[in-house]
Amino acid sequence: MAKTSEEYAHQEWLGYVQPVGLVVSIPAMLHAQCQVNRNIMDQHAEFLRCLVRDKQDEPIGQIADLATFTQKVLGWEAADCVAFDPSDAHQALEVVLPQYQETLRPTHVVPTFKAQEDDKLQNPPPVVQRPDSPRVRSNPAGTATAIKK
Repeated sequence: MAKTSEEYAHQEWLGYVQPVGLVVSIPAMLHAQCQVNRNIMDQHAEFLRCLVRDKQDEPIGQIADLATFTQKVLGWEAADCVAFDPSDAHQALEVVLPQYQETLRPTHVVPTFKAQEDDKLQNPPPVVQRPDSPRVRSNPAGTATAIKK
């Protein structure tokens, strides 16, 4: 049976990422109408602008500014990646290596996401239950009600 161009694109993508563990199958990706975006020239150019340059103005595989990279290339908000402040609560992220007389500390941190009250009402957390437990129905307020079988 001949494969479509979408099937080849998904097979190629799976080859690139070489997933380990749970794998999304090609038929599932086709059914979900997933598309492999091959039009990435703008994103690639933005990525190249974030790299350090050598004396010949050639890009080196090193990101000059992590905050700029996360905002311009990954599309993060400025609050998603903040500069590390050692006097802050992030001090627990420092790791002391006494055998090397070094302390590893991050340059940036990703703060804990705090859902807005609106998000909690619109997207209540999923209810996880065992198969032998009574069925549970979640109402819009985010509370669960047990239903007898």
